[in-house]
Amino acid sequence: MKRTENFISISSKISTIILLSFIAIQSISAQRNIKYKDVFNVITEKSKEEAYSLLLVYQKQDPFFANTYLQLGLLAQYWSKDYDALTNLKDVEFFIYNTNLYYGLALSKVDQKEVRKNDKFYQNIDRFKGVEEIDFEAVKIFIQEQLDANTEYKKNVKIVTTLFNS
Repeated sequence: MKRTENFISISSKISTIILLSFIAIQSISAQRNIKYKDVFNVITEKSKEEAYSLLLVYQKQDPFFANTYLQLGLLAQYWSKDYDALTNLKDVEFFIYNTNLYYGLALSKVDQKEVRKNDKFYQNIDRFKGVEEIDFEAVKIFIQEQLDANTEYKKNVKIVTTLFNS
């Protein structure tokens, strides 16, 4: 019974993400351009599903903006740990993969000018809360640490699921 409930819960989350993405794409098509400031307000004030959908839409509008990928990485990382690897392994693997993808893109696109100009968009990360001037190197180190942690988490998930299934 619990597995059925978990499956329904996961299916409804994924369906919600897809539906919100579709709605966001439709509304954005009508608006044409959205400002990242508005996207960031959704990240900090709305649900993770809404933020994820809007970030995907914004990414299509501005595929070179590093903070978009950083925020997508944070959300994917959250979901990779939110799901139970023993009952929802495919979902965990999906979000682990996306975490790596988005953090890798963030790392490749972030630069000193972008961090200096948009430092307010890093304030939702605990390490940077209340920091007046965010250092570019600190952002790169943070992203690399998240990539390393995700790799370690992937190894641990594999160990646990292998042991559980043997």
